[in-house]
Amino acid sequence: MTSDDLIKEWRTKPSRPVYWLEGEEDFYIDKLMDFAETNLLKEEERSFNQVTFYGRDALWPDVVNACSRYPMFGEKQVILLKEAQLMKDIERLESYISNPLSSTVLIIGYKGKTLDKRGKLSKVVNKMAVLFQSKKIPDEKLMDWIINYKQSNGVQLSSGAAALLADHIGNDLSRITNEIDKVAMNIGTKKIITEDDIEKFVGISKEYNVFELQNALSKKDLPKAIRIIQYFEHNPKAGPIQLLLPSLYVFFSKILQIYQMSDKSYEAVSKLFYFNPRAAKQAIDTAMNFSLIGVQEKSSGKEKETVKAKKVDKLRISFDLDENRITQSGPKQIYVSIIAPDGSPVAVEALGSGKFTTREGIEKLFTKMVEVNYVQGEKQHLNVEWKQDNDFQTGNYRIEVYNNGFKIGEGIRTFKKGGLFG
Repeated sequence: MTSDDLIKEWRTKPSRPVYWLEGEEDFYIDKLMDFAETNLLKEEERSFNQVTFYGRDALWPDVVNACSRYPMFGEKQVILLKEAQLMKDIERLESYISNPLSSTVLIIGYKGKTLDKRGKLSKVVNKMAVLFQSKKIPDEKLMDWIINYKQSNGVQLSSGAAALLADHIGNDLSRITNEIDKVAMNIGTKKIITEDDIEKFVGISKEYNVFELQNALSKKDLPKAIRIIQYFEHNPKAGPIQLLLPSLYVFFSKILQIYQMSDKSYEAVSKLFYFNPRAAKQAIDTAMNFSLIGVQEKSSGKEKETVKAKKVDKLRISFDLDENRITQSGPKQIYVSIIAPDGSPVAVEALGSGKFTTREGIEKLFTKMVEVNYVQGEKQHLNVEWKQDNDFQTGNYRIEVYNNGFKIGEGIRTFKKGGLFG
């Protein structure tokens, strides 16, 4: 029985005298108690026939006495016992639950845990009451739950917005729904909640969060990682250390697991990250050991890494084709696409550039294609170099690597101006 099933029953008429709501997920218990408090009786009946107790302050004889009286000017009375897990001697309610009054509807919210199944009260509840168990949403289903939460009202969250909430809040449905409801009230007639909406109305930055820090560390983007860390230093609530360290530990622990997997396909890795597409893609890129540097060639023949645009003679893209035991051996065509800081693709036909088609059916320019003789089950490290006739620009160069139509890696390298203060 789901919470929606129970609400549907209550909309008609409560059919049983005792309802016991228990479990680790507070959200559904609160949802049911709130509904019962405002919907089981008409407003004019509540002052006579509805009583609410709180477990910390309630005494079991008071609860039993309230349940044992008859309703005034109505057919039913409703007794709500909230936070029942805090009530002393709650097992003393067993005698009433075993023989309840038919004109009383007793609803008990027992949050954060379940009754000990070996106890007498648990056995009586299972026999005489409607038992609702509120279970935590599994982590692998949290993203879908967030995306679909407002669908019945015609509002949907983008996957990016859902990922922001999941990464920042975690598996806390009450907090998540409060934030989504707040955003939905502020976006007017819009039907899709985006990352920008989450950033504006919730205060979670889409640029400065633990997910983006992981991304920067994964891509060895030191300037971005330092910017995020400095932002957290000045805004402790945006990135509390108690959230950052466990998140980073879990992420890079899973990277180690990927190295040990025989099947490193996107489908296999997605299971490790509970089918979160962003996290799975980021992990695959990290496991590829992807790097991108600017290289200066000296007259002596020696090479030196540089970040100054005017000194860059070529780009060197390095990455691993991992030891996937599923992919068959044979020649593989690897396409490298470079996008310049001004947003234009870097493609020179005379230097071997051309076009290819992605798995989405999109025709795309590639800067360079290399063919490798892939051996099943063996890791291969590749270095792809790109030299061009004209100078490299200052700003961010974005590189994407494709195999068999799929993007298998990407990275960003920032080149600065030269000179005394460059």
